[in-house]
Amino acid sequence: MKEKIKIHAEIERENTENLEAWRYWNSLSVDEIANMINEKDKAMEWDEQFGFLCELLDAKTVVA
Repeated sequence: MKEKIKIHAEIERENTENLEAWRYWNSLSVDEIANMINEKDKAMEWDEQFGFLCELLDAKTVVA
């Protein structure tokens, strides 16, 4: 039972972290995201975060 409680607490912690991250990224404006993309593009940093930012920008511009 203690193991189940420990696992449940870990899942709750991860869910809270994911929700906080989602709130942060969702709170950014289209201009802020575009600026981040431009900075990474100028620095030729085409990494996973660059791809994530592009997808986030696409999602926000479709909704907006």
